[in-house]
Amino acid sequence: MTTTRIHVDGMTCQNCVRHVTEAIAEVSGVSSVSVDLDSATATVDTDGALDLAAVTAAVEDAGYAVRA
Repeated sequence: MTTTRIHVDGMTCQNCVRHVTEAIAEVSGVSSVSVDLDSATATVDTDGALDLAAVTAAVEDAGYAVRA
């Protein structure tokens, strides 16, 4: 299992956390995701390498941004 932590900009409330969590969870290969509002991060567990482009696209489609 691979764990990757990414920074997500634009979240302001728990509803934002829910949207980002649901968006990332739908990405193929993601086994679990935990989003923290205070640190503006998402911790993503995958069985193999994380498809960062797919995660970024999912987060952007939900209305937020991934920060490098």
